[in-house]
Amino acid sequence: MKKKTIALSLSIAVLLGIVVLWSIGESHRPAGANEFTGLIDGFDVSYDETRLLYRYAVNGQVGLYLAEQNGVGEQLLTESENERISSPVFSPNGTDVVYVSTIQQETGWNSSVVKLDTVSGERETVYESGELITRLSFGGDDSTVYALKAATFENYSPIAQERPHEFDIFAIPLDGSEMKQLTERLEYDMSDIAVSGTDEALYVTMFADEQEAETAEEMFEVKQSLFMMPLEAPGELTKIEPRYWDEELYGLAVSPDGQKLALTTITNADEGGTFQYELLLLDLATKEVEQVTNLKTYVMEPVFREKYLYFTEDRAFPSRAPDYHLHRYDLTTGELTEITVSVPSAIKEEG
Repeated sequence: MKKKTIALSLSIAVLLGIVVLWSIGESHRPAGANEFTGLIDGFDVSYDETRLLYRYAVNGQVGLYLAEQNGVGEQLLTESENERISSPVFSPNGTDVVYVSTIQQETGWNSSVVKLDTVSGERETVYESGELITRLSFGGDDSTVYALKAATFENYSPIAQERPHEFDIFAIPLDGSEMKQLTERLEYDMSDIAVSGTDEALYVTMFADEQEAETAEEMFEVKQSLFMMPLEAPGELTKIEPRYWDEELYGLAVSPDGQKLALTTITNADEGGTFQYELLLLDLATKEVEQVTNLKTYVMEPVFREKYLYFTEDRAFPSRAPDYHLHRYDLTTGELTEITVSVPSAIKEEG
C-alpha cells in the first residue's frame, strides 16, 4: 500500500461510515461474544430456489441452518463456539455448501474455506489461510469459489477501529489444488464480490480512485464504487458508473442471465438523520438503475435467482442489536413477500 494511502487512512475511515463499521465489527467479533438470540446476517438461496441457507444465533452461539424456500423445516448444518462462521454460499450443484471458518489467534484472524455436503454431512477444509477471508462467491462452475482476502487486520489511525485491509481477489479450487491470486492491488477495502453464471465476469465493490487521491479533500471525494473484471484477463478492473446515480454502492448480486446487477445504496443522503439503504437493479447494457424497495430501513445482502430477488432487511439499524428479516421480490410481478424462517429447535425446547 502506498505511503500516502496510509497517511490519509483516517479520511477513508470516516468515509466508510457507520454501516461498514457495523458489518465488519460484527462479522469478526469472537464467536459467543454476546448473548444475542435471533436471525443474523449471512444467507443464501439454492440455485433452484428450493432451499434457504442462513445463520441464526442462540444465546450468542451461531449456527448455520438449512430450510425449505418458505423458511420451514430447519436443519442445523454446523455450529461452534470456537470459530466464526461467515459468508455461507450454495454451490451450483445444489448439494454442497461452502463457508468461511475464522478463528482469532494471537497473531490475528485466520480463515479457512470449508465445504459441507448437505446430504451426507461430510465436512472438508479445502483451503487454510493465515489471513482473513471476508467474502465468497460462486459463478456457474461448482469446482471453484472466488474470495476476497485481506492481508492485514489493523487500525491505520489511533482513533480508528481495527479492520481488514490490503485486499485482493482469489480463485480457490474446491479440490484442494493451489489457490490462484487474480489481483495484486492491496486495496484498502473491498466490500462485496459476485461472479456471473457464465464465469465470464467478476464484479466487486471497492473504493474508486483511492490510489490517485493526493490530499484529504480529494480523499473525501472517494466513494465505494462498482468494478468489473473479465476472468479471462485477471487484474484488469473497469469502473461501472450507473447513469444518474452518484451514491456509494454496497451489496452485490448478478442475475442468472448476467444482464443485471442487484446492489444496495443510500437513498436519503441529502436529508440528514439515519441513512436508509434500498435495493437497486442496474441494467449492465444501458447503465440505467431502478429502485425496487422503499422500506426506509437497511436493506442488504441481495441474492439474485431466476424467479425472485432475495435480500435481508435490518429494521433496527443502526442499533447494535439487529432485527433481521428475509424478503423475496418477485421479478415478474414486483410483489414483495417476507420469509419467516423456522426458529431453531434449541429455542423451541427452552420455551
